[in-house]
Amino acid sequence: MNLTSRTSLLVFLAHLDPRLYEPLKPHVPMLSAGARHVMAATVINDISKEVKDAGISKELLRVGKLLFNSGKETLEYEDELCYWPKPPIPPIPWYELLGVEEAGLSPQPLPPHEQPYYGALLVLLSHTLSPERMQESVRHIGESLIKKY
Repeated sequence: MNLTSRTSLLVFLAHLDPRLYEPLKPHVPMLSAGARHVMAATVINDISKEVKDAGISKELLRVGKLLFNSGKETLEYEDELCYWPKPPIPPIPWYELLGVEEAGLSPQPLPPHEQPYYGALLVLLSHTLSPERMQESVRHIGESLIKKY
């Protein structure tokens, strides 16, 4: 999964009402704060590799490490630890379903991921964190990336 889909999934799961999940797995929190922090730390680690500013990258690594350690300490026994869902079967290209040998798609490059994009992901990610200090820190780093570039 790419950074956008992982961040979106994490924000969705963090804001999901536990009462909707209750019929499927009674008395088990769908995603504890510890699991959210471990998942957020993996996303922050990936973003820190893409940030051009060395100071911001170092700060992101520090925050990610703190999040991972706090999440690791507060993990619960019932936590679902298959972090990012994978499709059960390999996806089949649509043109193979139609019996066409080759798609002939236009090889247009994807738009570059600029630094404000990573800042916006960090601001979104900050809404999933529960310690106020960590939330403010990640939001501040994201906003500085958006304003800087």
